[in-house]
Amino acid sequence: MDIPSKDARLAIWKVTLARSSFIQARRACEALLQLGASAPEVVVTALSTTALVFYARPFKQDSDVKLDKALVPAEFTELHEDIIRYRDKVIAHRDVKGPETPWGTANDVVFCWAGSSMEIQTTSPILDFGAAQRLSILAAALFEVMDRQLISLIQQYLPPPLKDGRYTLGVRGDMVEWLIRQP
Repeated sequence: MDIPSKDARLAIWKVTLARSSFIQARRACEALLQLGASAPEVVVTALSTTALVFYARPFKQDSDVKLDKALVPAEFTELHEDIIRYRDKVIAHRDVKGPETPWGTANDVVFCWAGSSMEIQTTSPILDFGAAQRLSILAAALFEVMDRQLISLIQQYLPPPLKDGRYTLGVRGDMVEWLIRQP
């Protein structure tokens, strides 16, 4: 069996991990939608963060394994850009110039008084249900693209069935074996 080039192995790696990320993003959106408005804020924040981070991950990689944003369907370009900006400016980093929201910027510090007590709050990532639904659809569409690409790569590069077991894809350029059987 010939060892596929490093570029071919990286393509398999990129598509497989992007596919997995879109599955996770969609699952988080679906869970958020199922819970509805009665979900505790901490759960909404956790699911929103999960969805945004997993969706953005394939687009935030090193250049040799980064997904091209041209794969995003045209009708979702604005949503995609909003998610990437929100991930960059609110979740991964807390920039003073965070994205605009109806109440100010996404990284505002809010002081709340009730009588003589004060609480200081910072904003947390929260997907509204419309955005969660659109992100779920977008993640599903990109999953389909990754699935088609992965099937093509598997047909092209993977050997006939191997012995039962788990195999790790080797992506280093100096590999003697590119599918390493795990103990």
